[in-house]
Amino acid sequence: MGDTDLEAFALTDLEEMAGIDTAGKVSVVALVDRSPDFSGFGGYSDAGIFGAPNWEGTQLIEFVNGEVAVLSPQEEVEANLGTAEQLENFVSYGLSTFPAERNALVLWDHGGGWTGMGPDETNDWDVLNLVEIRSGMQAGLNSAEVDKFDLIGFDACLMATYEVAASVVGLADTLVASEELEPGHGWDYRAFNSLATGEASSGEELAIAIADGYLQHAKDYGTDTDVTLSVIDLNAFSGVQEALARFAGSMVEYPTEAAPEVARAVTQTMQFGSSPNPEKSKNLFDLGDFASNLLGVGIDSEIAELQSAMETAVVYKVAGPVAGRATGLSIYLPSKSEYFDPNYVDGGFAPEWETFLQSHYQAGTQIPDESVAHFLEESGSYFFDEDGLNFAGYVDPNAEDAVAEAVIHYGAVDPEDGNLYFIGEESGWIAGDGSGLVSAIYDLTILTISDGYDTSYAYTDFYYDEAEDLLLFDVPMTYGSAELTDDLFVDLVLSMALDATTGEVISEVYYQVDELGQWSEFIADPEGFIWPSVLMEEEDGALVWVDGGDIPLYADIPALEYSFEPLPSGTTLVASLWISDYAGNSDFLSLVDLVP
Repeated sequence: MGDTDLEAFALTDLEEMAGIDTAGKVSVVALVDRSPDFSGFGGYSDAGIFGAPNWEGTQLIEFVNGEVAVLSPQEEVEANLGTAEQLENFVSYGLSTFPAERNALVLWDHGGGWTGMGPDETNDWDVLNLVEIRSGMQAGLNSAEVDKFDLIGFDACLMATYEVAASVVGLADTLVASEELEPGHGWDYRAFNSLATGEASSGEELAIAIADGYLQHAKDYGTDTDVTLSVIDLNAFSGVQEALARFAGSMVEYPTEAAPEVARAVTQTMQFGSSPNPEKSKNLFDLGDFASNLLGVGIDSEIAELQSAMETAVVYKVAGPVAGRATGLSIYLPSKSEYFDPNYVDGGFAPEWETFLQSHYQAGTQIPDESVAHFLEESGSYFFDEDGLNFAGYVDPNAEDAVAEAVIHYGAVDPEDGNLYFIGEESGWIAGDGSGLVSAIYDLTILTISDGYDTSYAYTDFYYDEAEDLLLFDVPMTYGSAELTDDLFVDLVLSMALDATTGEVISEVYYQVDELGQWSEFIADPEGFIWPSVLMEEEDGALVWVDGGDIPLYADIPALEYSFEPLPSGTTLVASLWISDYAGNSDFLSLVDLVP
């Protein structure tokens, strides 16, 4: 599905496929949709692939001894790869025309977890959703009279979810997919040579080779910090489904008692596809990690059963240093009802889980008045030291058990225009010892990004990974094309990791998220522009995302330089310490002072 801004990456992966040894008993066939010419600009890429020149639209190609053979159609057509019918046709054709003892199917494009894959940009941005994926695969298998695939793979972001696995169970023995966002280089398709060498003779063995090759590929590109890839035994997945039903059922049985623990567990759980702008987040959380964070709340046997089932089904996984806690499967887990997408129920692949989510939200509406999150009056205090700003307050003891999260937001007043700009956020601490103490620290720095000509401020959503001693930042941005005359403005998130000891930037990947919620790595035109974002407070107190500088930066991403600069002494600092409870109620303490 290369009819997107990922087209250049598609061509790189096709070149890797051409390196697969097909002289023996291996056939490699691809249905490739490419972008049309944009008024003489050549689309996203105008490159050819070995013997096949650039084409517009859709071609069916076979890789033979390192060369590309165009199978059909003979003239260029534009097929919509966002439909079940196109998937069915390709599966049926491939299995019938190239009969084999073992078969693998890989889908490639943007990914969004339960929302599916895509879009096909020239066909009304059509997304191939999970219902279409299942029906297209099933119909293609039936047409070719093949029972199931040995392997189904998703070379796309965020597709190792419970819902995706449930959608393809029974259609293959093995599933390969990533919980986390995938860098643009994706898989290393040379891993399929393990079939020719005999290192892999089953779907599971091939999947393990793919996973190992992907991790090494990421290391070679310097993008391995938080990558993941899971190998899932779909024949064992029914055990996960049964265990999840009992796990969710236990929490539904006592929703009011479970709600505070669930809300706190979510804040401690690995999240994938997150953005500082909650409207852009995918709300995908690691299922095993979430269950572990609920230990001790009275359902330990159900948790142990779920963990055991997942360990059986996830037969292999790889992960970068930041993703070491990933257990192989994520699940849709919006923390608040307003973030829940009603389209989630359409697929019907996780009905027990949807019931649990609605039960949790309903419990929030019944929170007792005395448990609603609120600070005690006059309880706020702060001081400056070598660590920066230390901010603390006390919650009412009756509400302490209901508090799920503490976050500090910080900003500065621009002396030139007098506006308040919030420049970052990070987690605080809830003592949890009955004292009601809530505290947070801000080091009084601000992220600056320079293109060598101009410098812009940026907003940072910060997290410290203590186990790996890494500083992790998500930075919201906007990209605009070089001409600035079309509608090509893209929401970006820069995912950046720094060595906490040296401050060295060890990873920086720009991801985009479109209006359909699909994620992928973003490759910018160096002549285009990037606007890092900050939050500005308007006169009525509303917060809006605005540009972090008067002049945009050139989008020559490899040339951009990052620096955390101390706020100038005398700057008017504004900070807010927020708490929220399991029902979504919140309260805050604020301070205004000059930076020492």
